[in-house]
Formats: sequence, C-alpha cells, structure tokens
Amino acid sequence: MTLVELLVVMVIITTLVAAAIPLLSPPGDERVIREAARGVNTFLAGAQSRAIETGRPFGVALKKLSQDTGRLEDSAVCLEMYYVQQPAPYSGFDDAARVRIALDVDNSGAFYANQPYQVRIQFVRLESSGAANLPSGVSYEIMPDSFFGPGDVIVIDGAEFVFIDDNGNEGGLDSRGRYPATAGFPDGTLLARGPTNIHSAFSFVYDNQGVRVSVPPNPSLPPLEYPYWTEPLRFKLLRQPAPTSNQPYQLPTGAAIDLRASGFTVRIAGNATNATVTNGEFAKPDLDTGTASQVNNPIENNNPVYLMFSPEGSVERVTYDLGASAWDTSGVPINNYSANPFSEPVTDNVHLLIGMRENSPAPWVDFTAFTGTEQDLASAKAKINWLNLNSEWVVIGAQTGAVTTVPNAAVNPTAINSSLSPLARRATEINAARALVRESAKAGGR
Repeated sequence: MTLVELLVVMVIITTLVAAAIPLLSPPGDERVIREAARGVNTFLAGAQSRAIETGRPFGVALKKLSQDTGRLEDSAVCLEMYYVQQPAPYSGFDDAARVRIALDVDNSGAFYANQPYQVRIQFVRLESSGAANLPSGVSYEIMPDSFFGPGDVIVIDGAEFVFIDDNGNEGGLDSRGRYPATAGFPDGTLLARGPTNIHSAFSFVYDNQGVRVSVPPNPSLPPLEYPYWTEPLRFKLLRQPAPTSNQPYQLPTGAAIDLRASGFTVRIAGNATNATVTNGEFAKPDLDTGTASQVNNPIENNNPVYLMFSPEGSVERVTYDLGASAWDTSGVPINNYSANPFSEPVTDNVHLLIGMRENSPAPWVDFTAFTGTEQDLASAKAKINWLNLNSEWVVIGAQTGAVTTVPNAAVNPTAINSSLSPLARRATEINAARALVRESAKAGGR
C-alpha cells in the first residue's frame, strides 16, 4: 500500500467517524428544544388549517403530565398535545327551551367575596301547565345526564357565563366531573360566573315565588335583594372541546412545554411586597422560598389547556382551570373538578414556552440578592426555562392566528425591583422575556 493510498483511507475513515459522532451521541438541549418547538409549531398550524377547512372551531389540548403520573408537581408540565373539536352548540331540545338568571348575592345585595359576579342559571321551558314558584306558563327543564359540566360556557343575550364547580350545593357532579340529570333539581339552578356588567345587562323582574315585581322591596340595595330572576331567555350552550381520533403529538424526550411560563400577558397590580398577579399564566409558578408567608398557592389540577382556532384562523377561545384540586397526603388527586374555570376569547397573543423537562418546576432563586459570579448567575438562569437561552417560544397571534417560533432572549433578573413579592418578581421575569420575544417576532420568527 502506497503512502497516498494510506492517506486516502485515513481521510475516508475520519470523514465517516466525524459524520457518525452526532448521530451516536446524545442530542444537546438546544437541539432537543429546537426539534420540539418545530413539532409544536407544525401541530398548531395543522389545527388552524382544520378549523379553516371545516368551518368549525378546531384546536389543540395541552395535556398535563399529572394526568398520567398523579403527581402534584407535574401539573405544569406538558409532554403531549392532541387535537380537539368543538361539539355543536346546544339550545335545547325544542323551541320552548329557556333559562333564567338570578344574582347569587347575600341579603344585602352584594356578591360573595370569593365569587364575584356569580349567578344562578335555571333551565326552564315554556308550556301551558307551568310549575309552582315559577312565572305563569313556565316549567322546570331536566338536562341530559352528564351532558355538560363546569368550564362549559352558556351565551345568553350575547353575554357569556362560565359554569363553575358548585361543590355539591346544587346536586353535585358525577364521577366524570359533569352535571347529572338531577343537578339543581327541583329548582334546576346551577352556578356560573358572569360578566362584570351583569347588574346593568339584565333586568331582574321576578321574585323567588314567580311573582312579577315592578319595584324591588328595597330599591336602595345594589341593585336587588336576593334572589330575583330574569324573564325566561333563549340560550346557546358551548360545551368544552372533545378529543378527535387523530394521532397526538409527543414532544421529544427531554423537552416539555412549561405551563408555568406559558399563557398571555401577566398583569401585576401594585408595586410592593403585597403585589398581586392576575390571570395570564396557565399555571402559577411554585415559590417555596423557605418562608411560610412567601409560599404561594399554585394552579394544581389535571385539566388540560384548550387552544381553539376559529373558522377564520384566529384564536377563538382559550380554556383552562384556575382552581386547585383536592390532593391526598401522597399527592394523588382526590377530585379534578373545575373550581375556577377560565374560558374566554383572548385579545393577547398566546405564548408557549418550550424548555427542558428537568427544569419544571423551576427552583426558587432570589436574584435580587444574588452575590455569585457571572458564571454562577448563568448556571442559576439555565435551570429556569424562561431565563434559559436555549428555550424557545411558540407564539400564536390572537388576531391572525399566525404561529411563529422565536428564540428566548436574555433577561437580567438581578435588575428587577426587589420590593416586589416573589410571585410578582417571577411574573416580571416572564413578562420581560415575552416583551423581548415580541420585539424579535416583529423582525421575523420562523
């Protein structure tokens, strides 16, 4: 063998080894996350296309890992997505179906502090025989068994009401977390959360005995004593999306959608240690800082997050549960009812953070008092998905439905106001990352 031939053989072997090493070696975090973001992007775009093709709402459910593991700490981790479609709206079995609304207030006319704008919705029907304690020509209606449940939306005169878990006070829920046919019977009332203008949007003209009243007994109360009812009104019931037979999408091993940083813009009220954070995250961050007063109640339940596209391609509705399930001492959920469902059209873009599974839940780090080196800071940020530069955001435009993927940008958590509460500080970190994402998206995501 000549020297030239030996060199040729060595070059060939070197080339083959160089090509084989990336295939044989385990993929890096950056490559895993990039592959996951590409898959999530494609899956969402597929749902948008189906909505446009079928002319009916079609979307994606983000399945929580806790549904499979039963572990509380997995309730903000999503490793699987599946397609869902909106069942046909229900407006009753016939044209006689109606509902009535009453404010669920105390005897002073004020809403209960823990359930603002809560109402009672009563299913009735128009028929000549009528029923006791109802207006003339109105009878009770019995709903189909397990037909709908907490989290479903009922539209009445253009106003949306979300049914909430009634904790058994009005007939309870069945084993599937839905209303049995006898729920609320005999008066057929179920609890729901209404719009903030509920006082002015509807006229409450019947007392609890079905007698029409022109003037409430005490008009000075805001606005009525409890309970007074509306006229029987037409309605449209929008049930929660149902899974399709399509194959779900599994994120690559090691990657996850971090639901503690995914959601809409997080709004922070106040600028001190008691600052509060309003809805915006699909799961609130855990904050075990070692101080009892600083341990916040996270959103812990197994219910999926639904992202629905309209037939026009925009984001029609987002549905998820803001409440916490009951868990036993071993961390297994006792129930999984919608104690505080969110189901509303959205005006903000939807942000999904693709990061590493091992970083959820994220450890608590007080960056405002951080004293380590730059390397220590980089190491601490790498363990938090919304601060990790390898993470990527999949952003859905609320108005257009356009799906883009944008790399995570550098956020300096040490510059955040130290007077904010731990929860508000984390919300500020997430908002800062999303603000940079919006700027990057304007320049063109992928």
